[in-house]
Amino acid sequence: MRKVCATVRKISAETKEDSAETIKVSAPRREFSASQPKVCAATRKVSAATILFSAATNKVSAATNKVSAPIMREFAQKCNGREVLTKVWNPRPLNLQFRLTSGAIGLYFVMGDIIRKFSARMQVGLLVSNCSSLLFKTTWTVLSMSETHESLLNLINASGFLLQLRIEHEIESTQREHNWQIVGREHYWKDPDSGDDGFIDIVLQSETLRVIVECKRVLDGSWVFLLPDSPKANLRRARLYWTDTQVDRQNIYGWCDFCLTPDFPESAFCVIRGQGEKDKPMLERLSGIVLKSLESLAEEEMRLTQLGRHRIYIPVIVTTASLEVCKFDVSKVSLQTGQLQLPDGQFETVPFIAFRKGLATKYLPERLLPDLRTANQEKERTIFVVQATELLSFLKHLPNLKMFDEYEAFPWRAAREQEIRRAMLSGSS
Repeated sequence: MRKVCATVRKISAETKEDSAETIKVSAPRREFSASQPKVCAATRKVSAATILFSAATNKVSAATNKVSAPIMREFAQKCNGREVLTKVWNPRPLNLQFRLTSGAIGLYFVMGDIIRKFSARMQVGLLVSNCSSLLFKTTWTVLSMSETHESLLNLINASGFLLQLRIEHEIESTQREHNWQIVGREHYWKDPDSGDDGFIDIVLQSETLRVIVECKRVLDGSWVFLLPDSPKANLRRARLYWTDTQVDRQNIYGWCDFCLTPDFPESAFCVIRGQGEKDKPMLERLSGIVLKSLESLAEEEMRLTQLGRHRIYIPVIVTTASLEVCKFDVSKVSLQTGQLQLPDGQFETVPFIAFRKGLATKYLPERLLPDLRTANQEKERTIFVVQATELLSFLKHLPNLKMFDEYEAFPWRAAREQEIRRAMLSGSS
């Protein structure tokens, strides 16, 4: 009897455990059953939205048909005097279906902004193809014209070509005033050493002088040049590129300091809004490209002709940015912050400025240099930065280039004399 009771108690315990497991399994089922009404409600909302979208699509199709049908009928009546359009609309939205008879007729419809504005404007184009007299049916898809004249104009205005063309026009229309003529536009150049290439915007010529013009459009921006108070603030110098070609003699070239009249403000530092501390300064980067194009152009011109003449090449960047100079006393700069206070910095707008810096690209002098200071000076280059509205004034008053000492020979003459002396020494030996 005791054994029977023990067995009964054991069976009862197992039955309780099975009941507990059944309750655990039933709980997720009850939760799932409770969530079913929510899923059904969401499904009904999606179905209602689908119905509304379909209704809107049908309205768009109806509006498209209403706008385009009169134009299509008029066009069909003008096609060889025949009524070629028999069936117009396809029930599928935004598709046109045509049945054409004999003749060289095909239609291509471009409908502007119908989807967005239900606009009545439409452009109709004609595709002509030689067709047989058999009836045929084709389907054309209506394309919405997303590009408007205003958007295309914005695209053009975003480029710098308009400024370049305007500068060309200004130079050509005032040529009698400054005696500069355009001898190249979009002139292709390629550096044989580095493989870099590009296009020079404008090349100007006046006798033996060449001006390499790079146009840079800037909207509502200023280029600020630092001009510390010192005797070197305004200088009468420019380090420019020169070449000399002689018949049956080796071409010679190099960079040399020429004397300017009158003097120009000169700076080695330009601050432009939007530049990060880790970014390569924009003006230095642009100047490097201009100098490479200048040297490549000079090499090309030396290969083209042997006229026994020298040439001087002047790099110029023309920009729509406002050119500002900040004059200040260097001793007023704080050593703690590296900054100036407003009263210590005086700003002035200038029409043009000489930007001079160690911007050497590839040219290195053949002669030995005595020290590092001289080597640093040899790497310096001068680029004129001109405000676009002041370009004509710059060209009119482009300084006469001469040497600092009136008894000093121009660099090509000095190089030719040195060449003769070397030839005489080698012949005597």
